[in-house]
Amino acid sequence: MEIYHVYGSLGQISNTENNNLTYGKDLTISDINIMKNNIKIVEEINEINTKIENSIENAEKIFFLGFSLDKINLDRVGFFNKVSFPTKIYATTLGLN
Repeated sequence: MEIYHVYGSLGQISNTENNNLTYGKDLTISDINIMKNNIKIVEEINEINTKIENSIENAEKIFFLGFSLDKINLDRVGFFNKVSFPTKIYATTLGLN
């Protein structure tokens, strides 16, 4: 299973103190400054979107977690052009109408 973070991530969650994103850790300004460099803006995400499009095109199942599912996000990953049915699609929808 491949996992893509379309807009980057804050880092890998770890249970060790050597990681900037240890679960439950109180973050410092220094920690936040390091993590903010992993967040991508629209102009920086084209390479990962090509990988996502290829994965969507060949997927039997697709899971969207915390993705917002708005048309801009779905267009950005090529969803409407690449998904082929009967691909099974699952998503979290907390807060969506």
